[in-house]
Amino acid sequence: MKETVNNITQANRLLFNVSCSGPQTAEDIFTYLLTDSFNRFSTFLAILNIIAILPTIILNGIIVIGFIQQKKIRTRSNRLLFSICIADFLVGSIVEPIMSAHIIKVTKRNHDCGLSNSLVYLIPVLLIITMITHTLIAIERLCSIRKPSTYQKIFTKRNITWSMAFIWLIGFLGFVVPLLSGNAIIGIKILFGLIFLSLAICSYCYITLYQEHTWRNGRPVTKIQGAYVVRTMKTKERSLEEDNTLTINLEDAGFFSKLYICMLVFYVIYLITKILKAYNVFKGNDHYSVQYVFDTLLNFHSLVNPCLILFLNDTIRKASFDVFWI
Repeated sequence: MKETVNNITQANRLLFNVSCSGPQTAEDIFTYLLTDSFNRFSTFLAILNIIAILPTIILNGIIVIGFIQQKKIRTRSNRLLFSICIADFLVGSIVEPIMSAHIIKVTKRNHDCGLSNSLVYLIPVLLIITMITHTLIAIERLCSIRKPSTYQKIFTKRNITWSMAFIWLIGFLGFVVPLLSGNAIIGIKILFGLIFLSLAICSYCYITLYQEHTWRNGRPVTKIQGAYVVRTMKTKERSLEEDNTLTINLEDAGFFSKLYICMLVFYVIYLITKILKAYNVFKGNDHYSVQYVFDTLLNFHSLVNPCLILFLNDTIRKASFDVFWI
């Protein structure tokens, strides 16, 4: 290892920074060319992450405390939303501080890899929890409209609580397995698979929900009568109570679909950066600068998400702020 590092240093008089010490091949060594422009840009990104820490913690904390104190917002779907806000709270309180320190540290000489490994193993955990929870919310909303009788039996508050615990267990395994195996790529592969699966399921559910919203008063039916094609509407008959329940469920689905679209944008950005890295589109310092930019954007999802929740959902906003007498 020492011989490999010395060869790299001798090959170029400019300073290279080795991010990890330990048994590695030459291909595994991460190097940074410590130019003034790289240091300034990295410091700027670190400052952005530092600035986002406090509002991310406060906004998600307001929602979490509001959920704990106010029983009226503890609906089935909001219980799952509560789990997402906890994950976002941890991003602000753990991931962003670590990432800020890591970005600053890579601009220094001879830094170790402790912070780097923490990020590699930690970020997939919270992403997995968020992705699976969004998927379960989409399924829960679709079932509440398509199969209301089955929905009441399956999505009980107890079952949702156990589902939340199971999701966090999966996220924990996404941390432990790569850590014990010493191979962070395992966690990235698991994350990639879950992202594609979750995006597919969520997209199907919300497209179907949009159709349900469009056809709530009846479905178009096409019939062939002689030489003509006749298009009619097959109306649905509901009681007043059923119609009110459907309206509430569709409004909730619309709220969660907006959160999903926001998540979709950020997670597609995350996939793009991984694809760019896989094909080595950026070389040298640009490789790391782009990675830091995309990771910073991904972290900002944990700030945008509670902002959208408080802005779009009057019930949660009023209940959360009532706790603090605002």
